[in-house]
Formats: sequence, structure tokens, C-alpha cells
Amino acid sequence: MKNAFLNSMVTRLPVFLAIAFITTACKIVIDDGNTVKKDDTGSDTASCSGTSDGVKWEALLAENCPNLSDYNLFADPTDPTSGPNSGGLPYDLTTALFTDYSSKYRYVFIPEGEQASYSQTEALDFPVGTVIVKTFAMPENTAFRDGAVRVIETRLLIHRADGWVGRPYVWFDTEGNPTNDARLAITGGKLDLTTTHEGAAMDIEYAVPSVTQCTACHNIVPLVDPGPERPPIAKVIGPKARYLNKDYDYGDVIENQLTHWSNVGKLVGVPADFNAIEKAPEFSDLTDVSAMSDADVAIAAKGYLDINCAHCHRANLGLPQSYGGA
Repeated sequence: MKNAFLNSMVTRLPVFLAIAFITTACKIVIDDGNTVKKDDTGSDTASCSGTSDGVKWEALLAENCPNLSDYNLFADPTDPTSGPNSGGLPYDLTTALFTDYSSKYRYVFIPEGEQASYSQTEALDFPVGTVIVKTFAMPENTAFRDGAVRVIETRLLIHRADGWVGRPYVWFDTEGNPTNDARLAITGGKLDLTTTHEGAAMDIEYAVPSVTQCTACHNIVPLVDPGPERPPIAKVIGPKARYLNKDYDYGDVIENQLTHWSNVGKLVGVPADFNAIEKAPEFSDLTDVSAMSDADVAIAAKGYLDINCAHCHRANLGLPQSYGGA
């Protein structure tokens, strides 16, 4: 497999490691251009509360519904980890963001008749109406990802007519008790959790991002015309071809994700020669680093920095002007 994009980062690895440390230690918050009020609990409109046999595309495009179930994304509205409606596709990444040992359940919903377009280096180009759904759950024991979990939050990244917007939904009430539906949490939230990690109890203060923090992570500024306004744009981070280039068990078939998306008519432009598609290294918090060679550790580190840092820290792009370090 070719790894030209990742290999281009070799000489910059120490710099990226420093950036990773700094950006992990700091919380960057910028203004959200979607004018969502902090006390907004959602719009309980007809498009949110009405019934539907499938995903409520109209509501996704226009409304901030108060409950996750209002969008009808899942067959069982109490379970966002399985059973997507309207042809929603589950997916996984070879390397992903580490989030307090939580497990993640990812889905992409693309409107009927629409398709995403392949990109060699950027995230796939998803059409308006697409919603990317990521649910976070804490396992009772981090060593057993297939065991019991507590669902914490579901984040929606919705491609509306004027761009991508992030909407966080939490599966707990104001007292921290589990709920059967997720409620819109414009300002995010915090939840005290305990899990078992490496045989011992571990306490975690889990933080759910606010809408502005969703924007802070996904916004970038093209520097082709760095004028005084420098308007930011929100972009998808995770679903890049090199991170989707792996097999996935769909229940009835195990198939490469890019191939599967193409076969079900949701992705166009994938090269016929799979050797032309880069593949990022497979790495997670369960990976035994001690068993890896120095070369493999370097490749894994570059992959981690690529997906976690390179969205902002790369040529011809920058952070929004409201970021204090700009």
C-alpha cells in the first residue's frame, strides 16, 4: 500500500507531537456561526414530532429537534448503537480519536438517490442532507469492548444547505441518571463515571462538547485569500478513504468499507486499483505498543497525528481568527 501522505509527515513528527500535547492540554472555543442560543432546548415543530417510516430528512435539514428520537435515525429509538433506518451505514476507522476509553458506534446516513464522492486525501465529499452519527458509550471493563456499556452521548454532524453543523445529544438527565432518549445539549455536559481499567476501578469525569466546541474542532480557514474576514468553514474529519480502507463485518458479509459503500450505491469515484488507495495503520488504546517495532510505532504515531491534528495544522489552512493563538 502507498503511504505517501503519511510518509510526508516523517520529518515533522517532533513538531506534531508538540502540537498534539498543546492542543490536548487546551480547550479551544470559538464562536458558533449557527446562532444557536445557549438555552435552546430544541424546536418541537411538526417536522420533529410527526411520524415517519424512515429518517426525517426534512427535520435534519432545518430543525434542532429536542430529542434524538425525533429524527427517527434508528429502528429502536432507545438504542443508537444498532439498527439504522433508511439504509444508514455503520463504519469504523483504522485509527480514531481517543476519548476517555469510550467505545464508539459510527453511522453515516445519506439521502436516497444521493452519493458521496471519493477523495484521495480529504474526507469523502458528502451531499447536502447527509448526517454522520457517532455514539459514545463507556464499557464496564475497557478490556471487554463487546461487554456491557453505558451509552453517554450521540453527536450529529449534519450537512445542511449552508454547511455542516454539530449537535450533541446526551443520554442522561440533569442528575446524571440514564434516560431512554437523548436530549439536545447545546452547552454540552459532564458526567461522572466509573469503569474497570487494567483490573482496577477508574473514575472519569466525562465531558460532552457544546455546539461551539463541535465547531471549534471541525472549523478551518482556507488561506488562499487571507483577508481580514477569514470566514471559517466546517469540514468532516474522520471519514477519509485511508481510514475507511479496512474490512467491516456487516452481519451478512465481511467486506472492505469502500467497496461496500460503492456496491450499495452510496459512494462513487473509488479507484479500480485498490493499491492506489492509501491505508492508515490500525491502532487503538487496546494495541500492545510494547510488541511493535520502532518503525511500526512511528507509522502509528503519524496516523494518530494525521487524524487528530492535521485537520488544522497543515499547509494552506489555519484556525479561525477568533482562536487566541492566530
